[in-house]
Amino acid sequence: MPLNAAQREYQRAYRVRHLERRRAESREYAATHREEKRANARQWYREHPDRVAIQRQKRALKKQPWAEYSRTYRLRHPETARANVRRCKERMRLKMAQDPEYAQMIKRRQSAKWRRHSLKRYHGLTVATYDRLLAAPNGRCAVCATDKPMGQGRRFHVDHDHQTRKIRGLLCHHCNTGLGAFRDDPALLAKAIAYVAMNQTWKQATEPTG
Repeated sequence: MPLNAAQREYQRAYRVRHLERRRAESREYAATHREEKRANARQWYREHPDRVAIQRQKRALKKQPWAEYSRTYRLRHPETARANVRRCKERMRLKMAQDPEYAQMIKRRQSAKWRRHSLKRYHGLTVATYDRLLAAPNGRCAVCATDKPMGQGRRFHVDHDHQTRKIRGLLCHHCNTGLGAFRDDPALLAKAIAYVAMNQTWKQATEPTG
């Protein structure tokens, strides 16, 4: 006989309370009865071809990409999604503490992911476009031609016009900081050049000869 609302609610609460135990039992059973489960699945597919066809049709209708499906799932089940993220992070943290090689691999992967994200978000560039910009001046700063990026990130900075947002090139840390300090103003830069040249001439004139 069908269950009433109270019985269905009790079953749901029971599954939630004993979720981890049920998952552990399911994994243990799957590991010890692998061939039996496969045989049962093949038999069920043979005995229910109509239901198999319906399931395949439903999967074919779900043409939305995985990212869209994931976003929709998080909106519909926010608490479950957050719990899954916390559980995955905890498993990763434990494995990184136990396996140094795995930890290094995860750090490299996260660094590459953040680089792709930051280039796309702040400059609208892909990694391939950045590499082409870097190859144009033979992997050197577009101003001073050094091959050492310097700075914290140890990568050349993406220089852009702050008004038009147009990408101008790649600069080392010192040149990028210098242009920013002079506010991209050619007049200020010209005055700075004249100032340095004047003082350099004065220094040469005052140096003792002989």
